[in-house]
Amino acid sequence: MSEVTSLQKSVMVGRLVSPNSRPISLLAQLTNSAASGYLQISSGSALWSVYLENGKLTYASHSIDPFDRLDLHLRRLSAQISTLTKEVRAQVRQLFEPTAQERLSKHHTDYQAICWLVDQRHLNPVEAAGLIEGLVKEVMESFLLITEGNYEFIDQLDDLPKFCRLDLAMIVEFCRKRLQGWQSLGPQICSPYQRPYLVSESQSQQKMAPELQKKLMVVLKGLSFRHLATLLNQDEIKLAKGLQPYVLNGTILLREPSPPFDQLPKVPSRPVSVPQRPTSPPPSPLAESETPLTQEPTAPNLVRPTRKETYSIACIDDSPTILKEIKRFLEDESITVLAINDPLKALIQVIRLKPDLILLDIGLPNIDGYKLCRLLRNHSLFTTTPIVMVTGNTGIIDRAKAKFAGASDYLTKPFTKPELLKIVFKHLA
Repeated sequence: MSEVTSLQKSVMVGRLVSPNSRPISLLAQLTNSAASGYLQISSGSALWSVYLENGKLTYASHSIDPFDRLDLHLRRLSAQISTLTKEVRAQVRQLFEPTAQERLSKHHTDYQAICWLVDQRHLNPVEAAGLIEGLVKEVMESFLLITEGNYEFIDQLDDLPKFCRLDLAMIVEFCRKRLQGWQSLGPQICSPYQRPYLVSESQSQQKMAPELQKKLMVVLKGLSFRHLATLLNQDEIKLAKGLQPYVLNGTILLREPSPPFDQLPKVPSRPVSVPQRPTSPPPSPLAESETPLTQEPTAPNLVRPTRKETYSIACIDDSPTILKEIKRFLEDESITVLAINDPLKALIQVIRLKPDLILLDIGLPNIDGYKLCRLLRNHSLFTTTPIVMVTGNTGIIDRAKAKFAGASDYLTKPFTKPELLKIVFKHLA
């Protein structure tokens, strides 16, 4: 890694080559020199950006779905901050999330979104500082795993307000402890974006209590450890540690992170032997841990923090294939799906069902989804019901039309099961 010899240059460019260099060493040089600007490191298809002012960290982000990351942190904060409603979180994405075509030209739009939240008084500056610290820690956790790439330091500051100035050494120490926690779960568990699945009902019955099996079947629906931990309001390492015994005995299967999270580096495992399968049932991951934070994290409480035990979803689409896939992805003992393929009868059927969420195709015959969305919004029963527009259109105009029609969110076809589950749980949980 080339040395940072001058911070007067407007741009510095170099190459990080493993194992002789690490991005954290470059960042340490910049902070020690009280640099102001931002460091960008590209590795593979991911780009990390770390913002500095006089050697202090003011923000950090990476290019892998930053608005998903921001939304997860806002969801956690919403339990303490009443102004962070679902509608506000959806508005943040609608206003600031760039389209695929805009991502290369628009920078730090997630930070602009935080500034907007403060400006609109959904957050105060102290709450914004806490939010930013949490986001920085998550980003820096993956930053420490970069082994090689290209870097560029730009000696330039924007005029956006700064809500906190974080010490690099403290952030790095926190992240290293978190990474040690993940390493202790290896080699099977190596990423917070791995997706745990319960094996078949008959197989899991042989290895766990029926009550635990039922609860796991409700929550293990293809979400990653990170998304699942947010849904359950749990620490993700505690969650993974609580599920690890069932991974080892084959009751829970792990799938690779789904795109785009597969582009992030995985946690290297320690050279330790794999524990043998337990001869007695593993400890239940249902009991809350009383372990101090300085010790190894332990089992989470796998109980979904929702007011209802079952939910109903109306899915309006003229494609039998789409309806069948959505029912297959979603329907179980906790969710019922009403499939509606006749848009002209949809309003009556939806009024009769009074669903908790509506999935609405835009390209419907005889009546388009935008008009049907407006009709639903104008009905007193559905003024606040989440309505997710489902479409193959990806343009900014289509998203704007959905917003003006009263849609809560937007799901683009084709979608995967994790993508569908994420958006459903986002509005139901």
